[in-house]
Amino acid sequence: MTLWMEVSTDEYELPLAVATSPRELEKLRGLGKHTVVSAYNKYLKRKKTNKNKEPFCRFRRVEVDDEINEV
Repeated sequence: MTLWMEVSTDEYELPLAVATSPRELEKLRGLGKHTVVSAYNKYLKRKKTNKNKEPFCRFRRVEVDDEINEV
């Protein structure tokens, strides 16, 4: 399962919002259409071209394991 998050811009990068799709995150945060995917794709491009410094993006794509471990 993929989750999309918006994180704070400070050193802690705390999650501000979590959604299951970029569109849902945009609606949740009141952002324009394609804002999340566009920003994330630009981040990936900067990350690939600039290997010396880690670029910052306020949006994160997180893969989460779907299995629930029963105790």
